[in-house]
Amino acid sequence: MARAKKRKPPRQRPDSWIGPWLRVHREAADVSLTSIAQTLKCEPSRVCRIESGETQFTAEELPIILAAYGVTVAAFDVRAREAAAVAA
Repeated sequence: MARAKKRKPPRQRPDSWIGPWLRVHREAADVSLTSIAQTLKCEPSRVCRIESGETQFTAEELPIILAAYGVTVAAFDVRAREAAAVAA
């Protein structure tokens, strides 16, 4: 009888905190997925995938996404540094 191979869990990306962090900001501001999608000129499903970490975005898109969520680049920078310190 063949033994089943144990699969390793997928490795967590170092940027996996971004989507959930954005969702917290959107929900705190009481803004809908649809509103964010309209601002970003994309489908609400893409916003959902960004927030769940299923979809990545480019560095060029980051300031646009942060502005849509009402988050400053400085606030993002602080959170990124915190995440990097935890990962190290």
